[in-house]
Amino acid sequence: MKLFALTIGIVMAVITPLALAITPGYYGVVDVGQSSATKACDTTLISYAGASNYSCTNKATSWGPSIGYQFNENLALEGGYTHMGKFSYSYDTTACIGCTVASSQEFSGLRFSVIGYLPPSNNFALFGKVGINRWTSKNTGNILTMQNNYTDNGGGLLLGFGAKYEIKHNLAARFQFESQKVGGYLRNIDTLSIGLIFQ
Repeated sequence: MKLFALTIGIVMAVITPLALAITPGYYGVVDVGQSSATKACDTTLISYAGASNYSCTNKATSWGPSIGYQFNENLALEGGYTHMGKFSYSYDTTACIGCTVASSQEFSGLRFSVIGYLPPSNNFALFGKVGINRWTSKNTGNILTMQNNYTDNGGGLLLGFGAKYEIKHNLAARFQFESQKVGGYLRNIDTLSIGLIFQ
């Protein structure tokens, strides 16, 4: 999070205030941030007796490119790819000698969203988004002495909100929070990111 905050500070430091409006047309964007899946560290996932040495990872780096079309100051459509990161947990159990339970899920997805903007003011415009996320997960792990590797996929709701700052007529920055439904035990992944928009 410190790196994320520093990146935001650097971007804002090099921006000079200009009275710009949101420009209609096609655009590309690259977002980078941090994703979080609190369910990955939920100890209720422990289903075998005598658990010890529990460990988990519920945060990861997220990134993804998107393309979109800005119709006017209030409406845009956007589609793209996102890599949400890898989340995992593991623990030892006395259910059998030398037994462990471990699970790792790496998520990516294709998404499509509708973005609605409030009227811009001083180069800033607040926005909200709603869409769908076609996710894929690569799952690896083991249950006691058995390997448990498989791939899963499905669809889920995507919701988000944020702010866009117009740097100049063909360059903007955005800061956003997104929440997306996924499958498996994680159920939901939240992402906080910064992006550069090229038009």
